[in-house]
Amino acid sequence: MIRELELTRAGSFQLTMLGMKAILHRLELDMIDRSCSGHVMATVFKTALTAASEIVQFVMELSSTDRAMFWMPCASNSSDQTAVLRSSDTFHHMSNAGSLLLRIATETRQLEPVLCTQAVDLAKMYCQSLASYWRDEQWDMADETLKRLAEPAFTVGRDCYGAREIYLTISNALGYHVAGMLKGRRVQWGFSLTARYRLG
Repeated sequence: MIRELELTRAGSFQLTMLGMKAILHRLELDMIDRSCSGHVMATVFKTALTAASEIVQFVMELSSTDRAMFWMPCASNSSDQTAVLRSSDTFHHMSNAGSLLLRIATETRQLEPVLCTQAVDLAKMYCQSLASYWRDEQWDMADETLKRLAEPAFTVGRDCYGAREIYLTISNALGYHVAGMLKGRRVQWGFSLTARYRLG
């Protein structure tokens, strides 16, 4: 048990480092001058895609035992030793990776279609894996991550045909749709996303 806790703490640190790297790339996308050359813009999007893919790979390589240790404590100050990660620390980084992929997809649709396809395919695989973790294991982190990705996936899917399957995967996994909740709203690509709808 002690060894498992140590390994999970190491995983927690690794996820945090990967998450911070993704945040830096998100900030770079926010700040870069859009009048830069196509080559410069493509390079920025490629490095952001790499940062997001590292988080996706990390999450998908977790074993069922690992996922059991990455659970949502009832309270953030829980004294239970298995509550290694605060829920916000975990699914913020996990949802950040998914939303970054969706942002890359929508912003490279015309600039770099190949990058757009890569981002969509990776986001699709990521959400399908999370959906299976939620369905088969009731993994809280997968549930919360998919909830946060529902709104941007729906919005991106309206403009990027390949992304529509991502939203369908999320809505089927969670058993609800956000279409009626988005009228007149704008997706926020920031660290804290707006999709926080819960089942009744």
